[in-house]
Parts: sequence; C-alpha cells; structure tokens
Amino acid sequence: MALAAAARAAAAERQEATSRLAAWRDRLVAGVVERAGAGVRPTVARGEATLPGIAHLSVRDVPAEALLVILDERGVAASPGSSCASGAARPSHVVEAIGVEDPWRRGACACRWGGAPPTRRCAAAAVVGDAVAELQRAVAGAGR
Repeated sequence: MALAAAARAAAAERQEATSRLAAWRDRLVAGVVERAGAGVRPTVARGEATLPGIAHLSVRDVPAEALLVILDERGVAASPGSSCASGAARPSHVVEAIGVEDPWRRGACACRWGGAPPTRRCAAAAVVGDAVAELQRAVAGAGR
C-alpha cells in the first residue's frame, strides 16, 4: 500500500513539474518573440507535443551556429535544430520534416534549462531575445 501511495504521489509531482516547465517554456518563447520581433518564432506550434524543458525557436535568416556561440557566451544551453542534428553542417532534417521553411530552418535552435533555478530561467528570455535581436541587426547591416 505504501508503495502505491508513493507511486501516486510521484506521478502527481511529475505532472505538476511538467506543467510548470511547459508554462515557463511558453512564457520564454513569447518573451523572446516580443523582445526580438517578427524575425523569430516558435519552431514547434503551440499545443504540439514537445518536451516541457526545451524551447524550440526559429530565427529568420540567421545561422543557428552564430546564435549558439552568443548564447553559450551568455550561459544559455542550446543546440542547433534538433538533438539528432547536433554537429551537422546542414539544417536539421527533423526541423525540415515538421515543415519549417528554409529561411527559418537555418536559424532553428533548441534552448534547454533542465533543473535551472527559476531566477535563471526568468533571465533566459531576455538573454535569448537580446541575442536574437543583436544577430538580426548584424545580418541586416551586412546585407547593406
């Protein structure tokens, strides 16, 4: 009986933690979009199945590698496109398979925070949004 009660408690705790992380992920994505503008959007549509501790973003016309360097310097864990594309020279086949168009696919990345404390997670939206906006300005300036 005690084992069954412990299993129920663990399942309830896991569901609560999952819901909390998913809500935070959605706020992070919304904050990045608000801060960086129309040149960034969620890679995975809201309501689609995705892990709660990963925020997938696509940045138009910005190479993911450049974004990853800046995010790494600023303490945000991220990878290009999808996990199975890490280290690949071309955009993620997974991101392509879910229908992300080419100008957005190049800048697809996944930000992870796992068990980071809430204060660090709250700062991530500003860090990611600022990094995206910075790169967009650099790309726009280079195109002149």
